Amino acid sequence: MNNVNQMLLIATVLDPRYKLDYVEYYFCDIYNDNIVGRAMTNSLKDNLLAIYYWYVQFEESTQSSEETRDMDSTSGFSSASHVSTTSSGSSVRMLKFKETFTTKNSVE
Repeated sequence: MNNVNQMLLIATVLDPRYKLDYVEYYFCDIYNDNIVGRAMTNSLKDNLLAIYYWYVQFEESTQSSEETRDMDSTSGFSSASHVSTTSSGSSVRMLKFKETFTTKNSVE
């Protein structure tokens, strides 16, 4: 897996024409070994999740800084209610994704 470009694999998974199953199929086919193919696919899943969690944290920190900036504005009004709703919505989506991902992996 060290010699494989992870970004190309991630781009393939995010391409609407192909998904993770497509990549797993070809890993198993190329290496002629289901165990190696699944291990490489699991490594790719871990990288995708790391990127996703980084993005969620980035979005939440960006929204927090926007809330602070809005509160400091001269209008005296805050858009904090909008920001907290968006932030908690993002957290809910992340939890649902994590539950779905955990359930799917436990079935496999």
